[in-house]
Amino acid sequence: MEQSDARLDRIRTAGFVIRSSDPVVTAPTIDETWRLIAGSAVTPDVTVPFADSAVSLTGAWLQVVRGHQIVSVTDDLLIASPFQGNGADIRDWIPVRLTDRINLSSMVDARGSVEFVGRSMDGTRYCGVTAEDDGYWVIAGKYPMSRPVTWIEATNWPPKESTTLTEILAMIRGGSDIPQMKIAVAKALHEIYGLSVSKARQITSLLDEFLCPIVPEDELERLWRSVVSPDVID
Repeated sequence: MEQSDARLDRIRTAGFVIRSSDPVVTAPTIDETWRLIAGSAVTPDVTVPFADSAVSLTGAWLQVVRGHQIVSVTDDLLIASPFQGNGADIRDWIPVRLTDRINLSSMVDARGSVEFVGRSMDGTRYCGVTAEDDGYWVIAGKYPMSRPVTWIEATNWPPKESTTLTEILAMIRGGSDIPQMKIAVAKALHEIYGLSVSKARQITSLLDEFLCPIVPEDELERLWRSVVSPDVID
């Protein structure tokens, strides 16, 4: 869905060139950016007193977004259109390009303040303007690095109530690029199936380096069931 004409007009009036009226919904999101801007431990890069002119706020913001490389080499970035009340729920970024006519006084929101957020096109850096007790804060930073999903988290594990240890071992043998497979088994048994570390190691001690049992397979399965379902009586 396209952004409303009123929001786009307000951004154009502030001197931005709108690169596309189609919304950009890729993460990091506007909500995530606001949480970083409004955090209790945040300190501003620049504070602009309310008594100063809009030219001062505009100049401070431009200095910060350029200094923190939030704009691309072609002066592009994403911004969120100012909140204008009436229950508006702004979720989509607007791709814009800087010009020599930027004037943030035209970004005044429904409360009479200039408050908005932006981010780099590649999603690595963010910026924002907030109205605080001592003036406007101009804030910038890098998004926290997201933790990569591990192979254990990415695997669709069968339920422990019905699966056999043989099935689990086959899944791990069939996995690509899983180093130290016995350690991988122990981690899966501990993290996915809730075994204690000592019990997981007890089971892996009965496997060779290729995850083949060094005891009869039915004995290994009995040990598995006694650990994962201790209340089940054969």
